[in-house]
Amino acid sequence: MNRILLFWKQVVIDKHTGACFGRVSNSNQVFGEAERGLVQQARVLWAFSAAYGLNKAEEDKQVADKAYEYLIHTFEDKQHGGYFWIVDHQGYPLVTKKQLYGLAFALFGLAEYAAVMQVKEAKEKAIALFHIIENYFSDNTSGGYLEALSQSWEPISDMRLSETDLNAPKSMNTHLHLLEAYSCFFKIWPDKQLKSQIELLLQLFQKKIIDSANGNLYLFFDINWKVVSASVSHGHDVEAAWLLWEAALQLDDPDLLKQIQTSSLGLLESAVKGLDSDGALWEGTEKHWWPQAEAMVGFYTGWQFTQDPLWLTRSLNSWKFIRQKLVDKKNGEWFWGIDADGRVLKKDKAGFWKCPYHNSRSCIELIRRIEN
Repeated sequence: MNRILLFWKQVVIDKHTGACFGRVSNSNQVFGEAERGLVQQARVLWAFSAAYGLNKAEEDKQVADKAYEYLIHTFEDKQHGGYFWIVDHQGYPLVTKKQLYGLAFALFGLAEYAAVMQVKEAKEKAIALFHIIENYFSDNTSGGYLEALSQSWEPISDMRLSETDLNAPKSMNTHLHLLEAYSCFFKIWPDKQLKSQIELLLQLFQKKIIDSANGNLYLFFDINWKVVSASVSHGHDVEAAWLLWEAALQLDDPDLLKQIQTSSLGLLESAVKGLDSDGALWEGTEKHWWPQAEAMVGFYTGWQFTQDPLWLTRSLNSWKFIRQKLVDKKNGEWFWGIDADGRVLKKDKAGFWKCPYHNSRSCIELIRRIEN
C-alpha cells in the first residue's frame, strides 16, 4: 500500500494545489495539461484519508487535506450543488453534467475524510450531497437511481459513464458504488433515511441486479429494470461479493446477512469462471489491474465465509500474479494490465480511471481483516 501511495505522492499529485495531474503514461511521463476527472480526485481523497486512518503518517494527512481543498474549491458546483464531472488543468469546468457515479465517489471521499480527520465541514458537505442524490436521482416509481442529469438537474439524453458503456438509465456499477459510499458514510452518520436506502440498495441487488440462475451480475437496465445487456464482468462479480457483505454488516440484521452471504458466494462462484490458470481474472481478452485487486479481497471473503482453503489459495494466487506481472518494480505503481500474450499494455498508469483506489483499497481492507 505504501509503495502505491508513494508513487502518487511523488509523480501524480501536484504538491502545491493537491490536484492530480490528469494523465501519467506507462513510462511515468506527466501530462500536466490533461483534463481532470471527479472520480480520480475523489478516489485520491478517499485513499489518503483511509491510509492516514491506518498508519497515521503525517504526509498522508497533508495529501488528503489538499485533495479535500481542491475537490471543494474546484469541482463543487457552487450554483446548483453537486460536483462537476470534468475540469481542465486550470480548474475550470469542462463537463458540467452530474454523473451519479462521480457523486457517489465524492461522497465516499468526503465520508472517509470526515471520519478519519474529524472535519465537521466535510461531514456537512457529505450530508448535503446525500440529500442532493436522494432528491434528484432517486426513482420513486421503479426504484433505484438514475445515471446522470444536467448541471441544473434536468434529464439528459446521453447518460453513459464512459464511451465503452451502454447509454442506459440504470447500471449495476453506479448502484454498487453508491452502496459503497452510503455504507462508508453510515459509520459516522447513522441516519434513518440513509439506513433505509442502504437496505433498499441491498434488496435491489438481491431482486434485480444479481442473476439468480447463474450467480453473476446483470450490468445495464432500462428505467423499469429490464436487463438490456448480455455481457458478464467477473471483476465486478468478485468486487460486489465483498462490498455487498460489508454493507450488510452495517445494518446488524441476521436474516439479511444470511441472504447476502448466499448471494456473495454465488457471485464468487461466478467470478471463478473467469480465472485463468495463472490465478488472474480475465477482463475480455486482457488481464487488468483492478479485477486482480478485487479478487484478493473477494476470494479472502469466501474463505472467511466457508473456511475452505481453496478460497484462500485463490486470494493468494491473485496477489502472486499482481507481484509477478503488474507491479512496476522500476517506476512504481501497477501497470494497467497485460494482454493474452503476457505483454504489458501500453495504457496510462494514472488518469481518469486509473487511480489509487482498487489496489490501495484491497491492501487496506486485507490489512484490517488480518489484524482483526
